[in-house]
Amino acid sequence: MATDAVIEWPADGPSIWRHARVRPGAASPFADLPEAVWDVLGAPETRPRHAVIDGGHILVLRGVNLNQGDRLEDMVSLRLWLGPAGLVSIAVRRVAAVDDAVAALEAGTLAANPADIVLFIAERLAIRIREAVLAMEGEAADIEEELLGEDAAEELPSLQDRVRTARRQALWLRRHLGPQRTALAEFRSAAGRALSADNDFSLAELVNETQRAAEVVQMLADHGGLLQDQIEAARGAAMGRTSYTLSLVAAIFLPLNLLAAVFGANVGGIPWAETPWGFAILLAVCLAVAIAGTWLLRWRRWL
Repeated sequence: MATDAVIEWPADGPSIWRHARVRPGAASPFADLPEAVWDVLGAPETRPRHAVIDGGHILVLRGVNLNQGDRLEDMVSLRLWLGPAGLVSIAVRRVAAVDDAVAALEAGTLAANPADIVLFIAERLAIRIREAVLAMEGEAADIEEELLGEDAAEELPSLQDRVRTARRQALWLRRHLGPQRTALAEFRSAAGRALSADNDFSLAELVNETQRAAEVVQMLADHGGLLQDQIEAARGAAMGRTSYTLSLVAAIFLPLNLLAAVFGANVGGIPWAETPWGFAILLAVCLAVAIAGTWLLRWRRWL
C-alpha cells in the first residue's frame, strides 16, 4: 500500500479534516477527492502556491524538516485542500505541524473548524521556520566571531564547512519562503469572506511574518557569501605569509648553497683542502654569510 498513515477527525461521524501521508506516485487515498484536486495534491514536486479548484482552496506550504536523519533545509511539503466537504491534507514525509494540530484537537484547544485548522497548521509551520532562522542567525554570528579570533587560521577548514552548510540552508529556505508569502496572501484575499475577523487578522500577521523571515534568510544568504569571501581572503593571506617566509629562508640559504656547491666540487685547487682547520674556516664563512644575509633583510625591513 502506498499510503503510510491516514488521520480522520473526528474519528466517528462526518470528518471535517482528513490527512494522509503517501508515497510519491501513489493513487489518491480518498475516493471522493476530485481528480483535478489530486493532480495538485499528489504532485511529486511542489512549491508553495494557492489556487481555487472545484469550489475549494488549494494551499501548498513548506516547513523546515525536523525528521530524524534528514537535513533541515530539505523542507517538507504539506498540500491542503479546503473544500466544500471539509479539509484534506496530504504529505509525503511526517510534518510536525500536523501532529501539533491533532494534539490540539484532542486537547480541545483548537476549534474543530477546517479554516481554524488550516490557520493553526500554517502558524506552527511559521513558528518552526522562525526558530530555524534564529538558529541560523546565531550560527552566522558565531562563525564571524571565530573568524575574527586569534585561532582563526587553524580553524579555517572547519569554518568553511560551517559557512557552506549555513549558506546552503539559507538558499533553500529563500527558495520557498518568497512563494509561501505570496501563497498565504492570495489565500487570505480569496478566502476572506470565509474567514472570521480573528482568522483574517492572524493570517495577515502570518503573511507579514513570512515576509520578514524571507528577508532575514536573504540577508543570511548574502552574509554567507561575505563570510566565504573572508575565509578565502584569510586563506590567501595565510598562503602569502607562508610563501613570504619560504622566500626569506631561500634568500638566506641561497648563498650558502652556492658555497657548498663550490667547495663540494671534486677538483683540485679547492681552498683549505689541505689545511687542518679548513672545515672550521668554511663553517665560519657560512655563518658570516648567513648573519650578513639576515642583517641585510632586517635592514631592508623584509624580515
